Amino acid sequence: MKQAWIVLGLLAVTQTAMEADKPTPLQILEARYDTSKFAANENLREKYVHELTVLRFQAIRDKSDAWKQVDAEIEKYPAPAKTDSAILNKLRAGKWESSRHDYLYRTDGTWVMDPNDHSFPLSQHTHGTWSIKGNHYTVGYAPSGAESYNYTIILLDDKIFIFTESTAAGGQTSLYFERRAGTNWPPLRRGE
Repeated sequence: MKQAWIVLGLLAVTQTAMEADKPTPLQILEARYDTSKFAANENLREKYVHELTVLRFQAIRDKSDAWKQVDAEIEKYPAPAKTDSAILNKLRAGKWESSRHDYLYRTDGTWVMDPNDHSFPLSQHTHGTWSIKGNHYTVGYAPSGAESYNYTIILLDDKIFIFTESTAAGGQTSLYFERRAGTNWPPLRRGE
């Protein structure tokens, strides 16, 4: 009987070791792309970031910590520094959703939080200014604009906006995801 338990224990250890050797979805995705070509092929970089984003939200849905490794991979591939600001500014304008709030970004470089909340006057909503230069995104808060935050754009297209901010604590960074209002992708809000 003792030998049977030893054999079962060895089988469990062997199976666990085999599963550890199995490539993760992130490793499989990384193997499909030659990241050295991203500088010469922006469409390829964007496609990779889109696929990473899908993988990220699948991990969150599955209650897996794998999203952390995916975020670290996404942060490695910011939009090129010399990205056409006029194109990005045009893409940024409009209604966007984050996991917590809705936003309206106007073409005049101003923004307002929760523009559809009519429980108090729009002039009393959190608001400010925004600008994009290359892959740099700056958000200022009214009334003075003295409080502002600088971000690096990872991806901005007609459906999704991904940007990152360096924080003071140990160089840690945070990724932020917004989607164009009405697209329902990625699943930023509970129950989606």
